[in-house]
Amino acid sequence: MEKVSSDGSEGTYTADTSEALASAFLKVFDLIDEDSRTLSAPGVAVNQLNRFEHLDQLYYAVIQPASSSFWEGNLKRYRLSGDDVTDVSGNDAIDDETGYFKETARSWWSDEADGPDATQGGARQANGEGFLRTLYYNEGSAMTTLPWGSVGSGAYDNEFFGLPEDASDEKLEQLASKLKVLWGDPMHSVPVLVDYSGDNVVFVSTNGGMLHAIDAKTGKEIYSFMPKEFLSRSNLFTTDRPSLDQNNNRQIYGLDGSWVALKKDGKKLLFGGMRRGGNSYYALDVTSRTSPKLLWKKTITDSGYSDLGQTWSTPTPARIGTKTVLIFGGGYDTSQDASGGTRSNGDDVGNVIYIVDALTGDVLWSEDLAYSVPSSIAVVDKNADGSSDHLYFGDTGGHLYRVDIDEDNIGASKVHVLADLGGSYADNRRFYEAPAVAYVEHKGEKQLYVTIGSGYRAHPLDKNTNEAFFVIRDDTAYKDSAPEKELKIGDLVNVGVGNPVKGDSPGWFYYLDVAPGEKVMSSPVVYDNTVFFSTYSPVGGTEEDSPCAVSLGSAYLHTVNLITGDPAKINNDGSVADDRQEKLLQQVPPPTPVLFMDEDKIKVVVGTEVPAEGTPRDQRLRKTQWRQLESNEANVIPVYEK
Repeated sequence: MEKVSSDGSEGTYTADTSEALASAFLKVFDLIDEDSRTLSAPGVAVNQLNRFEHLDQLYYAVIQPASSSFWEGNLKRYRLSGDDVTDVSGNDAIDDETGYFKETARSWWSDEADGPDATQGGARQANGEGFLRTLYYNEGSAMTTLPWGSVGSGAYDNEFFGLPEDASDEKLEQLASKLKVLWGDPMHSVPVLVDYSGDNVVFVSTNGGMLHAIDAKTGKEIYSFMPKEFLSRSNLFTTDRPSLDQNNNRQIYGLDGSWVALKKDGKKLLFGGMRRGGNSYYALDVTSRTSPKLLWKKTITDSGYSDLGQTWSTPTPARIGTKTVLIFGGGYDTSQDASGGTRSNGDDVGNVIYIVDALTGDVLWSEDLAYSVPSSIAVVDKNADGSSDHLYFGDTGGHLYRVDIDEDNIGASKVHVLADLGGSYADNRRFYEAPAVAYVEHKGEKQLYVTIGSGYRAHPLDKNTNEAFFVIRDDTAYKDSAPEKELKIGDLVNVGVGNPVKGDSPGWFYYLDVAPGEKVMSSPVVYDNTVFFSTYSPVGGTEEDSPCAVSLGSAYLHTVNLITGDPAKINNDGSVADDRQEKLLQQVPPPTPVLFMDEDKIKVVVGTEVPAEGTPRDQRLRKTQWRQLESNEANVIPVYEK
């Protein structure tokens, strides 16, 4: 612990009693993790419309927590082989005790074993010694590269990089040296793969303020994009990294969100927000594999965006009529960070839903709400004509919404509250993640089932909220009518206590009570009338917690029947499990499950684990080659007649 005290402590804590002193020490110890961790879903070379069309490549965003506000990160490539995540040598890469990478694992692009260390191997070392990053930044509406040879002269002075005017030349040189090789943590960024006629590129953004474009074959960085607003304070990511604040919170974030790719008229486009990093959305034209262009940028000062919060909501590309659009929530109001108290009566920012022109960013329609919408939006094309018909999403007040889109007049689209599931202010249930929507025929009628779980995403350690998972049967969407009433939790069947779901029940739920503080922190997935979703509890981690290791919790995979809420985990022998959930090895918040078809088997991948498989009932599904989606296909749920 002596080395930690002398080298690792960047914050100052005061205490007047022995109990307060012990608490102060624990605040420091909880941030020092012996291994790197991954908190985002693995990027997968997979068709997002049909998750059974895929390559076997897995791209993991890994992070290494620290006792300062800047954390190291990396991007590493592995492979799905059978039931295992394997390394470049074909060996099982996952430790059976921790659920994370073995010390002996060697990821693709690495010369030697890099195991769980975020600072070793992977993309950050693939370029080798003497790497000189090609760094793009936006200047107005133009995109330009940073001329490293001009740093310190002309416009590229101390002010340009965020340093004090009187900073020394040596300080500026030190900043530039770190900026050339900077790799922050991709805490909430899911890697996105874009196909360039077989030369795939993986895009991942980090809290170092950069979006990295990585060659999928070699791991070498092609370029990075750093928004001017981060470049102008790049000292905070390099030479002047702040400590944690007095409440043990990070003080700097960068491009903290995920990006989404869209193919439109032969062009390749990327869209993404900043999550904790700020209030802007960026659209990039990445048609050229080496030279990105700025398509547009929108922030709170732009027309129609004044209510934008922190941009947590990953945009969903869709088509409405003949127009290609992006759909996203207004983001996050940081007043929701307040823990331990009751929920307010509403938020000031982020409490809006947007439909915008994908090519210009201009707002086509928006609707003000009471609470912020940090999640992505589920888009439904109910008649498979290529044009979106409905939107589904939740908010931080615990409401579940449906939007009926008017294809002929987007501005006339209507918002309905399907359910108010937040409970009393003391219950405090919130929705941070997008729902999954499934098509079902019930008594000969076409219906949509909406699945969503609650979880205080901003406070993973919260144990006071009685979180739950919900399935709502929307029987009015196909009737083009408004919901008959706003459902409450008392209108739903509590299957957790053994109550059966009757044919006309409006839906069901069960409380998440496997372990204290259990919560949903990612979106569910629905396949073949089976719902897969992951949960996290802040307790019950390692059996012997180390005082010098991060405090870890427990992760679970829930597998339930969409219609009845009964346990539905498919075992290898075809039998059904007794429990709805199974405990995972990983001890950090697990990502959204990813489903694969491999040799006529359904594989469920949750982070670094492959916990379940089974034979699908529809044998027409076959593994095929991955293909790039067209603009009207991405994230849109198709409906097929049976």
